[in-house]
Amino acid sequence: MADQATPRILKNDRVILLIVGKCPPAKNVKVPVKIWNSDSESSRILLATVQQFIQWEEIVGDAQEIKAVDVAKNGFLPFVNLYPQGQTGENNVESATNLLRTYLQAVRPLMVLCLGHEVNSTI
Repeated sequence: MADQATPRILKNDRVILLIVGKCPPAKNVKVPVKIWNSDSESSRILLATVQQFIQWEEIVGDAQEIKAVDVAKNGFLPFVNLYPQGQTGENNVESATNLLRTYLQAVRPLMVLCLGHEVNSTI
C-alpha cells in the first residue's frame, strides 16, 4: 500500500494527481494488490482515461510514446486507500480521515480524484 501511495513529485514538491479510493475487498487486504496491477474495471477505466490524456498531449508535444501503465508504475498516479487498515465503518472514519489529512498536507496534490461517494464526502 505504501508503495502505490508514494508519489513522484514536481519541482515545487507537489503531486499532479492523487487518486483516493475505498478499502479493497478483504482478500486484497490479506494479499495486497496494487490498483494498477489488479484486473478491476475501475483500474482499467482509469488507465484508459489517462492513456487518452497522454495521447492528446503527444499530438501537441514530442512524438515520444508513453504508456499510462508506465506512468502509474513510476509513481505519477499515486493511489491512496481511504481505509488502509482494511476496515470500513463509523468506528474507523475518524482515524482514516486524520491519516488522509496528514497525507494530503504532505503531498499537496494539485488534483484529487475521488472514487466513490463515501470517499468524495470524506474529502
